[in-house]
Amino acid sequence: MKKLMVVLMLLFGCAYSVHAAVSKTSAVVDEWAAVAENTIRDGAATTISDSAVTTVTVSVAATGADAGEGMYIIIQTSMKASGDDDWTTMSGGKILVLVGTANLETITNNPAAIGTTVFTVADDAGYELAGMLLIFIEDQDDVTDSELMYAVSTVTDTSITVLSPSTTAHANTAVLSNLVYKQTFSVPSTAHRVKVVYDNTFDDDGTAPEIHSKATVDEMTL
Repeated sequence: MKKLMVVLMLLFGCAYSVHAAVSKTSAVVDEWAAVAENTIRDGAATTISDSAVTTVTVSVAATGADAGEGMYIIIQTSMKASGDDDWTTMSGGKILVLVGTANLETITNNPAAIGTTVFTVADDAGYELAGMLLIFIEDQDDVTDSELMYAVSTVTDTSITVLSPSTTAHANTAVLSNLVYKQTFSVPSTAHRVKVVYDNTFDDDGTAPEIHSKATVDEMTL
């Protein structure tokens, strides 16, 4: 019995030590920025050599009025610590999103202070779907103050209510978009670096809408 207790104590101590050594970090590597039609944004390369687990969360939103055939989110990894000759699109790391036409609505709150949950608009078409709808608010004064929110209800041609309060203030020039996509990707642990490429050149007739994009890298190290 004493031996069993000693073994259990040792195992518990090892488990505690491993747990205590875990460190998690989160960093915005690509801040909100516009990607014009027929252009590509090459995101920042992030070194993840010391990371045991890495995920990349990508957010994109259509912010132009044109109908779009979509844009590509491309997650690339490199097995080298430096140089640009080894970037490879990881398996499952290229997806077509933002197919369709966004309803862009300028808010009429003057202003919408931090903590706003009801945004007043002239037209709620496309925002009145049942359930939660991920939407984007483009801040015209400072694009990095833009944010994603979940719309949960509307009043016809009057207002849109969101689930959680806004985290930044927005003037009455800010614009809502209802054509939004967000996904978290798992990165192979063998990779040394990772980056996101935002390809807005897919539209055949050259009228792809402007988009906005952002990426966050989360790492767990032991």
